[in-house]
Amino acid sequence: MKETIQAILSKYQFYLWPVGALFLSAILIGLVIIPQISRYMRIQGEIQLRKDRITNLSQKAQKLEAVDEKSTKEDLEVALLMLPSERDVLSVLASVQTLAETNNLRIEDLAYSTGTADAGKKDESYALKLSINGEMDNLETFIEKIKTTPKIIRLDMLSLSGNRISTVYTSETTLRSYFQPLPKIVGAVDAPLQETTIKDKELLAKLRQIQNDFPKPSEAPVASSSAIGKEDPFN
Repeated sequence: MKETIQAILSKYQFYLWPVGALFLSAILIGLVIIPQISRYMRIQGEIQLRKDRITNLSQKAQKLEAVDEKSTKEDLEVALLMLPSERDVLSVLASVQTLAETNNLRIEDLAYSTGTADAGKKDESYALKLSINGEMDNLETFIEKIKTTPKIIRLDMLSLSGNRISTVYTSETTLRSYFQPLPKIVGAVDAPLQETTIKDKELLAKLRQIQNDFPKPSEAPVASSSAIGKEDPFN
């Protein structure tokens, strides 16, 4: 039997050695070389990701260095004046009072409410309920120009009362103003930089024009003697 096996090995050893070598090579490739190649590719991918991140951060830093800090601060002030980050009741009341005085109206009474516009819906807003006295034309102008105030103010409710004897009417008006808290998280360090678009600049220019055109308190004329009510509703 032993001689038979030796004879077979002697006869086929020319083929057995290459087959054995191929078998060992396959084991070596499967257990050593392929894992090493996979690891190498993974490391190369991580290196490329880090290179891309460094490139993006460098580009972002260059854009930030090119930003006009003064102009950006002014734009932010314009936006926050129109839509403040918190309730700015006094400023809104001052704008409404200025608009009323400009149109020869008197604010007789006012109330402040933090209720939302729609029941069950949360929004960052508050309501101002005003009782305003004045002539009809002036009241109509006041309502029309509410949208020209340097604040986001919406007309929620309006009712008029008066008589044929007097030209003075009383308007029960509910106005709603809005605010929006600033985000607590600006974004990841490697997040794309949000740049000011042309539409953003156009909107900022429009808001700035509205704020410049709105009369200052000192520019408002004294209400006519035909209007009745409190001299100064804020005192």
